[in-house]
Amino acid sequence: MVLEVKNLQTHFFTPKGLVKAVDKVSFSLEPGKVLGLVGESGCGKSMTGLSLLGLVDPPGKIVAGEILLGGRNLLNLGESDLERIRGKEIAMIFQDPLSSLNPILTIGRQITETILSHTSMTKGQAWEQGITWLRRLGLPHPEKRMKYYPFQLSGGMRQRVMIATALALQPQVLIADEPTTALDLTIQAQIIEEIKLLQRENASAIIFITHDLGVVAELADQVAVMYAGSLVEYGEVEQIFDHPRHPYTQALLNSRMKLGEKKARFIPGLPPNLLNLPSNQCAFAPRCPKASQPCWKKKPSLIPVSTNQQAACHLLESQGRSKENAVVGA
Repeated sequence: MVLEVKNLQTHFFTPKGLVKAVDKVSFSLEPGKVLGLVGESGCGKSMTGLSLLGLVDPPGKIVAGEILLGGRNLLNLGESDLERIRGKEIAMIFQDPLSSLNPILTIGRQITETILSHTSMTKGQAWEQGITWLRRLGLPHPEKRMKYYPFQLSGGMRQRVMIATALALQPQVLIADEPTTALDLTIQAQIIEEIKLLQRENASAIIFITHDLGVVAELADQVAVMYAGSLVEYGEVEQIFDHPRHPYTQALLNSRMKLGEKKARFIPGLPPNLLNLPSNQCAFAPRCPKASQPCWKKKPSLIPVSTNQQAACHLLESQGRSKENAVVGA
């Protein structure tokens, strides 16, 4: 395994109460594999990615867990060690490129400084590397764009600059947080191909955070479904799409627009407010058509539902017990 996340917990200690933004999340990732991290806005996907890089700002804090990158627990490292690792060994494409780029430095300077801080290239070589990656990602006139400031580029161009900076260092683990949101379909396809190339050429492991289940179906090997800060289902991509077991996963898949449909379907209700969220019930119960009495009394844990597939649902627990009793009775 190149990355193992065990019982990761990131909490925000606010004046109004406790927010469990990431609540006991565990998963693992092999070299060359892609994990699709999916769920509605506010479910904890982006905060999971930020936690992996140790970029949680106060009042947030990682309170428990392990993040093992190549066997090293990143939570035991100091800031100087983390700065050497970020970018080269584990990197992130952020959702908002404007806030991630320095407004007073040119694009070229930002790309080359990132490359120079992690490689033995000369300044000229780093500059050419930056031009090469901007060209690969479809940015027109890359030599000219290198001299631009962020405000001189469109949102889609800034996003491609962020992606180019991350891919140029060919990290072992790449966290891509909604990397294609601001881009048109042609550029989206181009960027997905570049991410696939990084995966194939360097055996890079990728965590792809997205709302787009179509991209996940195309790109991912495994899928982790998040709701209210926790994983509710985890498994191989074929299992999740062909045989989803958690009601929330089923609802997400059913909400996709299908060919010939004129109206989108939605999950009824709203995601819960994570502030002081009750820990003694299933967070999805208020929106779940299958909720029963146990769902309001205890938060379910992930349990195996098939080979390499887990889900957190009391309904599945009762089905499992029924099967066991049937076998015993036979």
